[in-house]
Amino acid sequence: MKKLDIASWDRRDIYKVFRGMGVPHFSISTELDVTALLAFADRKKLPTYPLALYIMCRAANEVRAFRLRLRGEEVVEHESLHIAPTVPWKNGLFNFVTAPYHEDPERFISAYREAEARSRAMDALNLEDDAAVGDAALYTSCVPWFHLAAASNPVFSAEDSIPRVVWGKYVRRGRRSVMGVSVQCHHALVDGRDVALFLQKAQELADGAAAVFAPLARRRR
Repeated sequence: MKKLDIASWDRRDIYKVFRGMGVPHFSISTELDVTALLAFADRKKLPTYPLALYIMCRAANEVRAFRLRLRGEEVVEHESLHIAPTVPWKNGLFNFVTAPYHEDPERFISAYREAEARSRAMDALNLEDDAAVGDAALYTSCVPWFHLAAASNPVFSAEDSIPRVVWGKYVRRGRRSVMGVSVQCHHALVDGRDVALFLQKAQELADGAAAVFAPLARRRR
């Protein structure tokens, strides 16, 4: 983690404008084409949720603005972000999971599955893992019951600068499959073009699923 020099930051004035707003967060919703991702997962008999988590976390890590965080009057840049999704829990509820990021998809998914199993077995909400990584996280959630057109996420305060990514049910568009995605960020740190870059990288990873997740496919042979 390193401290950003706000005085020499090229978007310093934009930062100051949104830094003073009571509701500085914005949300952009669109669709990702997941045809290649679903075809690969079906062919290799792999669950899609961990694959989607990897895609979102890797794309976020590759966009610098997504790794910036507010710290009082300072801005810091994390070296990497960990994934912090929700998972089904007891009695129809959900629990929180936090797992470390690894660029290697095999290591990433293995770490996620361990963290998921731990959260599912808990009798109380898992808030400890989230506290351990602090704001070096990407919050994600999935609503698989319906196609997602838009979403708004709760935040702790106007200072909360952790990006949120939510996606919904896969639906058909002719011969293609798409997934509604909503991305929510703090406008003092992230602009629309940063979200566009994140979505572009996520789309590229989904399109290249066979190559991206080749280590998983080889292991299952």
